Amino acid sequence: MAASLNSESPLTLAALAAAAIALLWLVVLQIRSSRMIRRYQQLLSGVKGGNLEEIMTMHVGRINEHERRLGEQDRGLDALDRVLRTAIQRVGLVRFNPFEETGGDQSFAIALLDQHGNGIVLSSLHNRTETRVYAKPVEGGRSSYTLSDEEEQALAQASAQEIRAAS
Repeated sequence: MAASLNSESPLTLAALAAAAIALLWLVVLQIRSSRMIRRYQQLLSGVKGGNLEEIMTMHVGRINEHERRLGEQDRGLDALDRVLRTAIQRVGLVRFNPFEETGGDQSFAIALLDQHGNGIVLSSLHNRTETRVYAKPVEGGRSSYTLSDEEEQALAQASAQEIRAAS
């Protein structure tokens, strides 16, 4: 009988080892199953009945709505970009005193340019009795009219400014 116990002993140990492995595998499967159920419940949130087809339809609808909104925003940004190309983006200002009898630099030349260097140069000459204002068009950073030194300086200041792109 002692010999029979010794021969069953390895079988018993093997059965115990297999049972331990099966128990460990059961724990692993339980953890995975719990995670999967939690994910499934998150997926079902907001849907009555839990029909997978309804869930997929709802999510596809949301994605389509987001894509539509993104398209609208892209078109809006393109329109704004077209408008901003012709908006005043660069300004140069020079103050000066053209007449000795006036005190201070109350006269000025200002250049107002868009992205392409198109715009206007305004000059204001001020003395004690009157103020005169002159406007000269600018295309491509140049005017077809003769510019005074101060107007040239204002135009150079405006042209030298860097245009920053929107980020």
